[in-house]
Amino acid sequence: LTWAIVGAGVVGLCIADALLASSPSTRVAVIDSSWPCAGATGAGGVVAWWHGGTVAWWHGGMVASWHRGIVAGQGYIWMGHRTPGSMTWQLAAHSKQRWEHMAGELEDDHRRLAGCTLGLGRMHTGSMLVPSHPSHAAPLLQHHHALQQAGLPAHLLSPAALADAEPALQLPAGAMSALLLPSDWQLDATLAVHALLARCRQHASSGRYVELFQESVSTFLWAPEGSRVVGVATAHRRVLATRAVVVATGSWSSGFMAHALNHSSPASSAAPQAAQHGSRPQESSPGSSAASGSSPGGGEQGAVVPHVRPRKGFLLQLVDPPPALALRHGLMEFDYTANYAPAPSSPPHHSPTPHSGGSSTAAPALPSAPPPAAISMTATCDHHGHLLIGSSREFAGFSVAPHAPTIAAILRRTAHFLPALTHLLLPHEGRGAWGEGRRGRRGGKLRTRRLLLG
Repeated sequence: LTWAIVGAGVVGLCIADALLASSPSTRVAVIDSSWPCAGATGAGGVVAWWHGGTVAWWHGGMVASWHRGIVAGQGYIWMGHRTPGSMTWQLAAHSKQRWEHMAGELEDDHRRLAGCTLGLGRMHTGSMLVPSHPSHAAPLLQHHHALQQAGLPAHLLSPAALADAEPALQLPAGAMSALLLPSDWQLDATLAVHALLARCRQHASSGRYVELFQESVSTFLWAPEGSRVVGVATAHRRVLATRAVVVATGSWSSGFMAHALNHSSPASSAAPQAAQHGSRPQESSPGSSAASGSSPGGGEQGAVVPHVRPRKGFLLQLVDPPPALALRHGLMEFDYTANYAPAPSSPPHHSPTPHSGGSSTAAPALPSAPPPAAISMTATCDHHGHLLIGSSREFAGFSVAPHAPTIAAILRRTAHFLPALTHLLLPHEGRGAWGEGRRGRRGGKLRTRRLLLG
């Protein structure tokens, strides 16, 4: 093989697709401990629907077996919340241009190769930055000027224009305008991944593409002199890559690379086993796919392990919302832009190569007491017409279990901007902000008092 890519999310499959298109001699293996979209790409968070005034919610994994389309991850191709001139601005702008260039072609190929008529679930509705306080007037105006100077179309809407553009939206008292970014759009990340898979799989019959799903990478294989990684090993096989091993494991990268680097071994001179399709033993979470690295110079210099912390967030999906909650644009609270402000970079984390003789070094530790989730209003409708509201952001490890207080906070925050949401939430006879019945403890109904949403 020419390349070994670890991770079958949207990043790993985009890389595989681009490499296969680059040269007819390229041969690629994509390895993942689970299935495509099992990690951040396909995270569905919480699914909900309303009936008779009640909002019920289920954890995404519990409904995935019978209604997987509901919990599909969303890909927001948005620029309005980003800061021009920041470290990630050019990367985000390039990514947006790439998706705009390839989306139509990817849809055509998906239809031709797999018979899919759903496209990518594209929604060209634009995005809207919404102030949460009258004091945001000046920062919102500054952001407007910065976006315009960067060449991004942006329009400040007057109160009358805002009421006409988004009737469901209510600004906080004293706030007068919102910022519309008409070129922002979104797609269904799961559909995008399946389209990428279809394009990659057309090369399988010629031996140029191999997928090894439900196989965890356990170690890296090093060249005899210990200077570079030349492949990976799973429980079933060794996969040699003449060009490189590519790591696309997202939030699992730190732990993965630290583990794989400390359990690596020299590559065998024997040819690796041929990669075969077929069922694999069930592995652990998506995070158990390996990450790789290189050791420039080898020896005591070591290899750098990236400092990547998992960030958890909930997105609540209301299935078939009433007309009063049918949004025309994607909405985002202006406070959310603070998450993209420049931050000081962390120093690199070092792990010894298998030949360095150093002690084992673990991945960067998470804080023992992470701060509570930060909540900012976001709201969009997907291509099914379902309402997606959020969102929360917290550094709380890899747990994806539902957390009732965080979901309640998301609903309260969103109801300040979308008052029609309040009328869908009935008071509960139990005590506290949220009541949990016996089914609620297994992921069933949760209700909130209406008075807490005002």
